[in-house]
Amino acid sequence: MNEWTTHTSEYPEVLRRVSAIAEENGYRLNPDLDRVAKVVGLMTNNWVETGKYVCPCKQSHPVDPAVDVVCPCPPWTEEITQQGYCFCRLFYTDPDRAERKGDAGGKTHCAPRSARPSS
Repeated sequence: MNEWTTHTSEYPEVLRRVSAIAEENGYRLNPDLDRVAKVVGLMTNNWVETGKYVCPCKQSHPVDPAVDVVCPCPPWTEEITQQGYCFCRLFYTDPDRAERKGDAGGKTHCAPRSARPSS
């Protein structure tokens, strides 16, 4: 059961979609499963309401599919390259995958700001 959506039959498909996007692009989902459940649950609501995977973190209120961005949003790779995760904190770099390849697969792993030494 997901507290963020009542659309329990649609939620697993939206979760599979974002998981596949992460895998196909060399990323991983946030290890914080509560955060994933929140973002994907709210995205599921948007999917059911609009027929689009509107990003719940960058949407207008009420959701406007004519202007709101679809997940993954256009700057997601730039956000992940700069911060190690996207704005929603749904997609993260996958350091294990980079280690297996011997490089970051064209993507740069940056530690979260909280883990960086202060300047």
